[in-house]
Amino acid sequence: MSTRMALTLFAIVSAITMTGSAIASDWKKINLSTSGGVQVDINYQLNQRCMRYTKDGRADTTLMLAQPVYFDVFGAEDAQDIEIAIYSYKQDMIPHGGQPAPIARAYEHFDRILKLRKARDGHFYVNAGSIATKESSSSAYTEFRIFQKIQIRVNDSLLIDPISGSSEFEISMYERIGCLQ
Repeated sequence: MSTRMALTLFAIVSAITMTGSAIASDWKKINLSTSGGVQVDINYQLNQRCMRYTKDGRADTTLMLAQPVYFDVFGAEDAQDIEIAIYSYKQDMIPHGGQPAPIARAYEHFDRILKLRKARDGHFYVNAGSIATKESSSSAYTEFRIFQKIQIRVNDSLLIDPISGSSEFEISMYERIGCLQ
């Protein structure tokens, strides 16, 4: 390999490495505990290279994603089958008066049911792909925090959140950071 080729290859690899680190955040983690002692870890990176699309006639709508998103379940030794159902909600974070904006179901953000794989006794995992975290439009003056409510089903029994006392765990990967071009 010639010196010129080696330098070109080095420049390309360096550019890819620098670009990759500039558009994805460091790894972040959400830890959930259940009433039954099962632990759920959610590991993800925020992708600051947002998706742009037209919504309601506005071409400046952007969607930020957490990508990749991994769910790990620990302490489910007797489990044969674990599923996680993900339901999305949104709330406008820009004040439009004195009251907080209402929370609404966000059906367009790909609700899904994930079937986890067994890694070893008591440990199950799944790659959820990408999950929407923020939708914004500068011309509509909106910035929606997109958050999820998840249900964890082990052997057909729903796990309980010890904080809310319900079978829904609320998680948010939203951050007030901008998109990179």
